[in-house]
Amino acid sequence: PEPVFYKNTEGIYLGCNRAFEEFYVTPRDKIFGHGVKDIFPEEEARIHLEADEDLFANPGTCQYELPVMAAGVRPRQAIYKKTTYPDNSGHIGGLVGVMIDVTNEREIDQMRREFVSTTAHEFQTPLAAILGFCELLQMPDEEMSGNREECLAIIHERAEFLSRLVDQFLDVSRIEAGAARAIASATGS
Repeated sequence: PEPVFYKNTEGIYLGCNRAFEEFYVTPRDKIFGHGVKDIFPEEEARIHLEADEDLFANPGTCQYELPVMAAGVRPRQAIYKKTTYPDNSGHIGGLVGVMIDVTNEREIDQMRREFVSTTAHEFQTPLAAILGFCELLQMPDEEMSGNREECLAIIHERAEFLSRLVDQFLDVSRIEAGAARAIASATGS
C-alpha cells in the first residue's frame, strides 16, 4: 500500500507502483523515463536530487522527511526511505525507495502540542488564585484583608474548576487510547 519507486543512477524513474502514481496524482507514463525535475516542484526536486547524489556517492540507505506538494492535493508530509541496489556487474545500478505518508501523525502531533499549551495556560489562572488566597489565609487575622470564608469559597471554586479541567484532559486521553486500540485491532497489530 505504500508508494514504491526505483530509478537508475542518472535519477530516471524506471518503475513505481500504483500507490506512487496515486500519491502524486501522476500517471505512469509521466513518471517512467523522467527525472525528479520533470515531476516535482523545484524545491522538492532539489532535495530529492541532493539525497540521491549523496546516496550514490555513499551507497547504502538514507531517510529524510519532506513536505509534498502534488497537483490538486492538499500538502502532505512524507518520509522517504531509499537504498541503493547493485547491477549485474556488482556496481550501483540505482536506488529503490518507499514513501510513508506521515501527514496525519504530524497533524496529531501539532494538535497535541497546541492542546498541551492551551491546557497549561488554563491551569495557570485557577492555580494563581488558589495560591494567592492560601497566602491570605496564612496571614494573622489582624493583617488579613477580607473574609476567610470568602477566601475558602474562592479556593474551593477554583479547585473544582481545575478538577473539571483534569477530567476533560483524562477524557481526551481515554478517547485517544480507544482510537489507538481500534486502529490496532483493525490493522491486526
